[in-house]
Parts: sequence; C-alpha cells; structure tokens
Amino acid sequence: WCVAAMRGTPKLLGLLPGGERVKPTALAAVRKLHEQGIQVVLITGDNRGSANVAAKQLDIDAIRAEVLPE
Repeated sequence: WCVAAMRGTPKLLGLLPGGERVKPTALAAVRKLHEQGIQVVLITGDNRGSANVAAKQLDIDAIRAEVLPE
C-alpha cells in the first residue's frame, strides 16, 4: 500500500494498493497443488503486507516475506 498525505497537514488522503497483480491462473494452480496434498509457501522480496494480501487471495498456506536474494 502507498500512503497519500498532503505536506503540512496530519490528514490522511488515501491508501493506494501497490505491488503486482495476481495472475488469473495462479489460484487454479494453487488449488491443483492443494488437491495433491502439497503445501504452498510464497517466498517473496515484497513486504509482509503485500505478501499477506497475495496469500489471502490465493489461499496460500504460508509466507516468507522480505527475503533477500542471497
């Protein structure tokens, strides 16, 4: 999410969703994996909030967010 505010005022103007959109085929893929008894874990460099949103949309079992490519 991106927070929008006007400088000099304590008033919040809005929240804008950020990150990438979930592909239409992703939910079907996760469901097929679940049908096979496979637990799905989302590993991403994105922040925990974005990862939680994607995981909820896709019925993902667990997340690992803010992972660095090391």
